[in-house]
Amino acid sequence: MSTLLKAANDVSLKKKAQLFFVLNFLLTMIAAAGLLYVFVKHSSETSRVIHASLCVTLFFLLSVQIAAMIYFKSNIVKPLAEMQAASRLMAEGHLETLNYMKRADEIGSLGENINDLAVNMQEVLLFVWNHSQLSEICWKILPMI
Repeated sequence: MSTLLKAANDVSLKKKAQLFFVLNFLLTMIAAAGLLYVFVKHSSETSRVIHASLCVTLFFLLSVQIAAMIYFKSNIVKPLAEMQAASRLMAEGHLETLNYMKRADEIGSLGENINDLAVNMQEVLLFVWNHSQLSEICWKILPMI
């Protein structure tokens, strides 16, 4: 990994997403606690209905946050981690490694671009190898002439 990327930020996307969702959860809990405090302070018969609806709303919000976190992890963090692993293998010289991202979004496009890069590098290496073999043959034949 380049030192520029390490110097820029040592926190992974997964950690940033977890921090975002934890802070979002805490913010929701603080807002709910504030609302509960206001309703408890002004307690009456109608506030029981409000408490119940507030609890249902809070449960719904927390459920949506958990679903968003699961969606983000499975649809963004996991595919990016797979592409990172495949690109690391390619950087180590395993150009036969390809990404199998079949998506119609930016992550799928990035996977296709990495695959194109690997194929182009294979073609360049094959071209260089063929020309080096040809030059060796020429150097062997040249003294005979």
